[in-house]
Order: sequence, then structure tokens, then C-alpha cells
Amino acid sequence: MGYEFSLPSLVMLNGRYCSLPDGLLQWPGYFAHPNRPGTSMLERLRDDLKAAMKRRDEVTVRVLRMVLADIHNREIAAGGELEEDQILEALRKGVKLRKEAAEQFAAGGRGERAADEKAEIEVLEAYLPQMLSGDELTAAVDGVVDELGATSMADMGNVMGALMELHRGRIDGRAASEAVRERLSK
Repeated sequence: MGYEFSLPSLVMLNGRYCSLPDGLLQWPGYFAHPNRPGTSMLERLRDDLKAAMKRRDEVTVRVLRMVLADIHNREIAAGGELEEDQILEALRKGVKLRKEAAEQFAAGGRGERAADEKAEIEVLEAYLPQMLSGDELTAAVDGVVDELGATSMADMGNVMGALMELHRGRIDGRAASEAVRERLSK
């Protein structure tokens, strides 16, 4: 799993020349960059936070700081680093909380706060995988129902489990439930 880079054998650190340690080029993530495959979601969030700070984008900075703090707290609770799926789950939870808050602000007559929450949702959704459209969802439900041979509402749990596993993170549970219910009631 070695990376091939043409680096000098000596590098300058704090005004002194030092040789590169053996195995440095095999360390995954050392040369990671947002445009290279292999960059983790956490590295991307941190790099985007730095970029947002440089361009003085207050909304993005605020949102990414909150998300990174949430991820840090989850890492402490888990006792180690989080997997990509767990980081995406933290992002999804952030979107869900902000949607609920935007609804509450709109119902309370606080349109500007609702608009702020919607702006934060847009920032977070940029990091989430694209959700399935209505037609794609219907096609996915049809495929799973046909594959499992589901014929009645009693099979809904099996269909939902397979559907959610197959399209993890790209499907809204509520919309999927409605689509499965409609398909099985025919």
C-alpha cells in the first residue's frame, strides 16, 4: 500500500534539516487531500472549516464547528475514532434537528431564525449523499419487493429492512415506508 512521491530525503523542520522516517510514505492519510480519494469525511470537514474561516463565511464556520464538536463528543463516548457511517449519521441528525427547529421558528412567527436554520441545513446537506428521487425510490421498492417475493403487509418489515440496508443513507425512512405500504397494498 505504498504511495509513490518524489520527496527529498531531507526536509526542514523548525530550521533544521531532518531525514524522513522510514515508513512515512506508507502511512495512510499523511498526504491526504480533499481532492484525492482516501480523504476521510472528518479531514474534509476540518479542511472546509479552515477554508470557511479564511473566507469569513460565518454560517459555514458556525455549522462546521458544531458538527465537529458533536463528532468529538461521539468519539469520546465511543472510546475511539468514528467510522464514516457514524459521521454521516451525526450529519443527518444535525439536519433533522435543524429542520425541526426551522418548523418551530416558522410556526412561532420568527421567519429570520427559520431562514438561518435553512441556511445551516444547506451547509450540512452538501456533505450527505444524494437522496433518492421519487422515481428512484419507487424503482428501488419494486426491485426489493420482487426480489423478496413480498405480497402482503406482513412482509413490510422484511422489505423495509432490505431496502434500508441496500440504500443506506440515501433514503428517507418515512418516504420509503409510505412507498412500501402503497406497493404492498396493491
